[in-house]
Order: sequence, then structure tokens, then C-alpha cells
Amino acid sequence: MIHGDAGWLGWCSTIDQARAAAAAAVAVAGAVMVHEGETQAVVRVTGGDKTFLEAWREHCDVGLYRTASRHVLRHVRTWPLGEVSPGVTMLFSIHRRAGMSANSFHEWWERSHAPIALQHHVGMWDYTQVSVVETLHGEPWDGFAVTQWPTLDDLMHRFSSGPEGTEALRHDAAQFTDPTALTRHLLDEHVLVEAPWPVDRPLPVGLARSVDGEFLGEEVGEVASDVLPPGMSVERRRTADGRERLDVLWRTATTAADVGDLVGRFDELSRVVAGSVVE
Repeated sequence: MIHGDAGWLGWCSTIDQARAAAAAAVAVAGAVMVHEGETQAVVRVTGGDKTFLEAWREHCDVGLYRTASRHVLRHVRTWPLGEVSPGVTMLFSIHRRAGMSANSFHEWWERSHAPIALQHHVGMWDYTQVSVVETLHGEPWDGFAVTQWPTLDDLMHRFSSGPEGTEALRHDAAQFTDPTALTRHLLDEHVLVEAPWPVDRPLPVGLARSVDGEFLGEEVGEVASDVLPPGMSVERRRTADGRERLDVLWRTATTAADVGDLVGRFDELSRVVAGSVVE
């Protein structure tokens, strides 16, 4: 049995097609996200029914899939709906390992790989497993892993917790996927309709912020170790144009009722970190 929120994923060869497909889905869907690349785009929908499928068949010319989505890690949106989300999306298209049944693939992905990914993808702040229930047309993928990262630096340099983490991720993935058939797509996200937060269980969430300035040497690390709660990290970086920056990431768990308090606490802690900026 495949667990998750029922919905659809459409793959379009142009961004204009993706926007049209998203517009066709808004009226009947519980959530709509558009992920745009340079030449292609992906529309994800949860909820909805089959009334918009004929329009989608026209617009989603690369592929169209009935899906079940599991939000494993969710970022907290603090920007307006429709605006490009901060950071980047890396979408992985997945085929299951040869000889493995579809049910075993989806079960392994959900129960074994999800906690390993949460543990070792230390820079990730949003992660959705999109299981394919039915391929209407296009490449018959078994799933799409939608991973999101607060900055491109996090994707490039904090993809895993280190060599041991990389090996743990690789080894587990090889148990249920075909690594030779994996494809990667770097995309931007636009949330058009946001899914409600689950009310009956805590959900791991990610909050991130970048603080620009000139920072005191070792005191930044001392501040972080003294005041930051478990799950929060501070990374000191330089931007492409040479400016110094602190990237603050907090991963914890919360419920719908506590999202507002969590964001307020994160703002407070971020101000403490920003206090290390040289005036």
C-alpha cells in the first residue's frame, strides 16, 4: 500500500505550459507548486480530482502522473504565495531496483530511506517523497524526490554529513533504486496554493536565514554553541562577490498550533546571531 496525499505531477517542456497547467489545477486542488528550470518545469498538485486532467494532458507534454506525496521535512513559508521560494530545488527522478516490486519500493523509500535522509542531508530544509501510483503518459518513473535547500551552498557543500553520511545514503539508496537511471533537475519553486499543516502529529520543519555583514572571528562559533538549541547550525560563508555571510538553519519538529511560536523563536535566535555583526 502506498501512503501519502493523493495528487498529480505534470512535467512540461516549457514554463508557459507549466503556468497554464497550474492555473487549471488551482480551482480544484488542495496545494499547487510549480518548479521551474531553464527549459522545463514541473507542476505538483495534492488533492483535486480528474476534472482538470484533459487540460493537463495538453500542457504537461513530457509526462503526467497520479501520485501519493509524503512531506518528510517541511520549510516554514515566510514569503508571499506565488513569489519564488528562497534557495533551490533538486528534483530526482527515480526507478526502482530491478526485481523489486512496486509496493516494496515505496515501503522501503518511506520507512528506511526517509529517516536516513533526515539524518544525513544536514543542509536540507524541505523534502517530499512523491510516489507514482499511475503513469498516464511519459517515462514510467516510480517516484520523484523533491529536495529543497536554503542556499545553493547548502546543496553543494552540506548535501551530506560527511563521508560516512554519503556512504549511508548511497548504500540505502542502492537497496531500492536503480542508481544508473537516476536523473537530477535543478529548479526554482513557486508555491501557488499551500497545503495545510497536519493537525494531528508533529512534523519536522526547517527554517533558514542568511545574515550579511562583517563578523567577529571565533565569537560567532561561541555565540552559536552558547545560545542555539539542538538542531540549529550556523555556517560562515563568503558570497560570490566576496561579502561575508552567516547562514542559519534550524531543523526541529512542531505542530500546526505551534508554527507561529516556532517562527518567533527563530527570529529571536537569529537576532542573537546577527549581534555578532561588527557595526
